[in-house]
Amino acid sequence: MTTIIIDDNKVARSTMKQLASQIDDLQVLGDFSNAMEGYNFLQKHQVDLLLLDIEMPGMTGIELTKNLGADKAVIIFTTSKKEYAVEAFELSVVDYILKPITPARFLQAIDKTREIIESKKTEIQSDNDEFIFFRDSNIVRRIRFDEILYAEAMGDYVKLYTPQKILCHPHQIG
Repeated sequence: MTTIIIDDNKVARSTMKQLASQIDDLQVLGDFSNAMEGYNFLQKHQVDLLLLDIEMPGMTGIELTKNLGADKAVIIFTTSKKEYAVEAFELSVVDYILKPITPARFLQAIDKTREIIESKKTEIQSDNDEFIFFRDSNIVRRIRFDEILYAEAMGDYVKLYTPQKILCHPHQIG
């Protein structure tokens, strides 16, 4: 797994490099003191993970995340401020670590990242005859697995997203 570190704080960069060096399958390809340097690197190189600070001079980590678009690497925000957490997770970041970063918390975030990266590599294969029955607005529908783009749990509701429509079920599926 490859990563870069983008943080304007030299001590924070050094800490993350030191923690990353203790993880066998994590390779730091570079560290950058501002988002623009990181952005320029990412235009030429592909990485699996960004360890990204939020508050930096010039472009913020949130602005960088928005500029990277859909094929961005997995992102872990590392920051000393709690107030960006909601916006960060709206950008689909994997984790949000508050500084100072502890080894246990860093390892937890890396493990979570590893699972996500591995799940992206695993292709879901199904026979065309595999399906589930899903109740949507009091109508029971037969949905083939290969039609489901993804599912989303929202409290007591489950949503299935298909190319044609979004189906909503007001109970837990189990």
